[in-house]
Amino acid sequence: MKKNVLKKYFCYLLSSIILLIGFLYCLFPSDAFRDYLQSTFDLKNPGYSLSIIRVSPVLPLGLKFKQADISLKSDPGKSIFLSDRFLIKPDLWSFLQGKFRYVFDCLVYDGNLTGSIHFTEKIASGPFTTKFKIKDVNFYKDAGLSNLIGHEAKGILGGNVTYSGQNDKFINGKGEADIRISEGRVELVNSILPFKSLDFDELSVKLVLKNQKVSLDHCEVSGGDLQGSLSGIIRLKKDLSKSILNLTGTIKPIVGSKNLKDSPDTLKFFRQYLKKGRISFIIRGTLAKPQFKMGASR
Repeated sequence: MKKNVLKKYFCYLLSSIILLIGFLYCLFPSDAFRDYLQSTFDLKNPGYSLSIIRVSPVLPLGLKFKQADISLKSDPGKSIFLSDRFLIKPDLWSFLQGKFRYVFDCLVYDGNLTGSIHFTEKIASGPFTTKFKIKDVNFYKDAGLSNLIGHEAKGILGGNVTYSGQNDKFINGKGEADIRISEGRVELVNSILPFKSLDFDELSVKLVLKNQKVSLDHCEVSGGDLQGSLSGIIRLKKDLSKSILNLTGTIKPIVGSKNLKDSPDTLKFFRQYLKKGRISFIIRGTLAKPQFKMGASR
């Protein structure tokens, strides 16, 4: 008899919980919450604007953002990041331990960002640490990366990133990244090279962010038009396109590439600077307006 009573009350309790969850889902203030997120982001990031189509709850205890778009406030038509779907939910085990850790899964440019974010305080605007993996993010689909740096840049992105900081003071944070870009192309703005863009098969980069500086510990490019390496420092500015470049590197022209093939003038140009089969160069200026100098190493 007692078992039947307990079973009955358990069914009532379960039904009540399901009903409550249903009401919370249906009555979730999607528009109000979306407007709050957008206004808060815009306030803390004056140069950028956030637009979200819809925010909805998901089980268990998660939120799903549909088409989150970050664009330049000076030119709303220029999107620098567009996520088709962003799902975030709490790590229940960490919450039981008194920690505030969330896991997320983001569908962006036909690829995925998956990882976690840990807030060291009880408010989302406080300091945080995040780790995430990038897989097959295809910048051929959208001009987001090109809009961010001010000229064409395409490729398929993968790698791992760690970062600690605050969302309104990004460049003051600390972090590391191990990035790979395949099937890439970069427009050469103000370049002295005899072609307008650089194609490559793979670019591998290891960098460290600290004290508002990005240090390139490793950067190598292979395939396509050139093989080479790059190192140095990028001094970050709030407007990332104005970040200052202080880079040095070497390149080795690939004679059979499409930009060099059947182009005696281009080959002649490179021979002016070749030393032991390689060319030294420096890059100054900004991300939006880089300045190249060939035949120099400092």
